[in-house]
Parts: sequence; C-alpha cells; structure tokens
Amino acid sequence: MMRNSPYIIEATTDNFADILALSAQKPVLVDFWASWCAPCRQLKPLLEKLAVEYAGGFVLALVNSDEQQALAQQYNVRSLPTLMLFKDGVAVTTEMGAKPEPALRAMIDPYITPSDADQLRMQAKQALNEGRADDAVEALKQAASLAPENYKIHLDLVSIFILQGKLEDALSLYNALSDDVKTTKEGKSIGILLSFIEIALAAPSPDELAAQLKADAKNSQALYQLAAYAIVDRQFTSAIEMYLQIIMQDRNFADGAAKTALIRLFEMLSESNPDIVKEGRRKLQMVLF
Repeated sequence: MMRNSPYIIEATTDNFADILALSAQKPVLVDFWASWCAPCRQLKPLLEKLAVEYAGGFVLALVNSDEQQALAQQYNVRSLPTLMLFKDGVAVTTEMGAKPEPALRAMIDPYITPSDADQLRMQAKQALNEGRADDAVEALKQAASLAPENYKIHLDLVSIFILQGKLEDALSLYNALSDDVKTTKEGKSIGILLSFIEIALAAPSPDELAAQLKADAKNSQALYQLAAYAIVDRQFTSAIEMYLQIIMQDRNFADGAAKTALIRLFEMLSESNPDIVKEGRRKLQMVLF
C-alpha cells in the first residue's frame, strides 16, 4: 500500500539489529506476518496507514515470518499476526491477532516523545489561534527543515496559506506532495478544498458573476463558479443552496458537475460540520427523488 514510505521497513535477519538500534530514538513496531494469514492481510494496510499518519513518530518493521523464520523463532512467535513494540532495544509490548485502529494507537502512543519538529508544530498552532499567522508560518518552515518527511507540517502550511488568501502558494505546495500524502484523511480534505479554489481562481470575479445572475438567475455556470467562491469564504450553506438550484434547473449541467461537487463538499465537511452535511444530504435527496 505505502511501501515507499521512509517509516516502513522490510525487516530481515541482516538488518534487524540496525532496526532495533532505531528504537533508541523512537518506538519500533514489528509486525510478524505471512501472506497466507488472513488477519495479517487485514492488519498490515492499517499499520502502514498509521506509520504514514504518525509521520516518523514510530517506525514500522514488517517481518515476513515465512521468509524470516530465524527471526520469528528468535522472538518465539507462535501466532500470526504478532506485534512487538520495541523501545531502547527491548520489547515493551506484545500483542497477538488483528487489532482495531484505536487499540493500535493505544499501544503506540504512550511511547512517542514529541520531536523538536512536533513542538514547533504545536507552537505554530498556538500562534495561529492567537491570530499570528506569519509567526505560525515561520515555525512550520523551521519544523519542515528539521523533518522534511513529515507530511503534516506541509499540510499545515497549505492550510495557513489558504487562510491567508495565498491560494497560488497553497496549490503549489500541495501539488508537490506525494500521492500517499494526498490520500491521507487530512490530505484528501485539503485536496477537495483546493479543487474548489482552482475553480474560483479560473472564474470571473464574484461581482461579475453576480451581474450575470442578475441578468439570468438560471445561469448554471455562474452559480457553479459562485458556489466555489462561497466555499473558499466558508459559506458552505450558501454553496450547497447554489448547487441544489443547479440540480433542480439543469441536472445534467456539465455532466452532473453540481451533484459531484456537492458529494465532494459533503466529504470535506463530514467531520468538521456534520450538521450542515446532514441537512444538505436531506435536501439533495428531496431534489433527486
């Protein structure tokens, strides 16, 4: 799934000592698995996702127990999957069987120490909460220089650029990120927002669009572009109403672009604004059926 991540290592007898040495700096989670093991196949993608999400908070070492039988025997692995969390070269926790995500986080979190980059991220968040966006950007740039592989820092920067109205900078930075980062939960949400920003950047000004709608209230193209501006301005309910109007008057506009945009907007808002999404979905169902 995410094998190109620097946080995921294929462990063998040849490199295992080096992997354990890493546990002096950060936790190392070792997954003993096999290709024939159904619970292993269920667990491994989740572990890989977490390794990328934690962005260096821990290292995931994957041990193919069929190919690395000596390692499995050395650590008395008798059931697959078996998870061992190492800190300072010592296995501090061992779990057997596939675990849900909350249990995996509970296993990992107590052993993670915030890095200098993580502390700078926290400083940036505080600065942003206090209205000091420029200070937040500087803190994040320092964090990125310390941990350039930590994708969360770059997504934080993209988000601040959007808040500052530096939309071209936000797009440029986001587009430079890897596909693995763009498919994380945070990456997907920001990517959806940026897709609306791109529509707004390519559109006439809001005043021009308003004039077009004054001349023709059913101008679907103007409504579609104005809805993108509304999303950029966080006027989500207004955007939903405009998309619904398009669907009511011209359901096939641009191959169903309004419905597609609504679904993507609901996905973006699902966690941050669930009430808006619930009401919007209710209205969409009424319009469609």
